[in-house]
Amino acid sequence: MPAAPSVAAEQEGRSIDLTRIRAGFDTLAARHSLTLVEGAGGVLVPLSETLDMAGLAERLGLPVLLVARGALGTINHTRLSLEALNARGLDLAGVVISHGSVALSAADTLNLDALRRELGPRLMGEIPLLARGDAPPPGAIDLDALLRALGRA
Repeated sequence: MPAAPSVAAEQEGRSIDLTRIRAGFDTLAARHSLTLVEGAGGVLVPLSETLDMAGLAERLGLPVLLVARGALGTINHTRLSLEALNARGLDLAGVVISHGSVALSAADTLNLDALRRELGPRLMGEIPLLARGDAPPPGAIDLDALLRALGRA
């Protein structure tokens, strides 16, 4: 079900097994020099009654790469997410703006320009509007800057 993990699990009569998530992460992290974990829905989306995505990042000891939507509401959404991460003392690797599937209006473009200025070097790149099945162009994300932010370069 395309819903918050806790909501989807409840609707399906299942529970999210955090021990299993941790074991899977540990197995993958042992095999690879860099392991990226994709959250679902946002920083404060609940996995359970007591744990959200930010809490999962904290438990796994991971910095956060925030993916912001390139659409109406992005300034507020991004700033609130950054504030929540900061309040919890989580490390921010950076921000990537994703342009989804709809062309930007003139107002959205101006909002994104303001957000880009505010983010400064925390902005690691942007994924442009892509046709179905297309890959982002090389350089859409500054991988060197991201690896430096992760302490890998």
